[in-house]
Amino acid sequence: MPSLAVVATTGRTGQLVVERGLAAGYDVTAIARLPGNLALDHRRRTADALNPESLRGALAGPEAVVSALGSTGLGPTTVCSAGTAAIVSALPSGARLMVLSSAALATPPDAGPGARLLGGILRWVAAASVRRHGADGEAVGFQRARVDSGAAERVD
Repeated sequence: MPSLAVVATTGRTGQLVVERGLAAGYDVTAIARLPGNLALDHRRRTADALNPESLRGALAGPEAVVSALGSTGLGPTTVCSAGTAAIVSALPSGARLMVLSSAALATPPDAGPGARLLGGILRWVAAASVRRHGADGEAVGFQRARVDSGAAERVD
């Protein structure tokens, strides 16, 4: 059975990835700062996604790691970039990393007209993609992808 570790599992994206992974038969390990906040009954490990030392032990063993890091605030943040850097530095040899994001495309209030136009176009494209895949989270893609021997493979 393919093994999968999911980082940041207490948010909506992380919970969905864990649920879909378990339903698809993956051996899933949920990694969170507060794993007691998870509703599902499965393997959990405690780690801070911004701390590589904290992640090293938690990430030991899986063939693939999914990062579902996100921010809850509206202001500037480095949680995704800093967290991804920490995960990459703690990633076990041979493991694959997939970074997911459900973050909205926001345009800064002081953006010029070109940036506002581009932001609007990107939001429209993202919304069209979500509508095409369905609002139930099917875009996570466990029906279309599998992990075999540490390599992600599309299986349309």
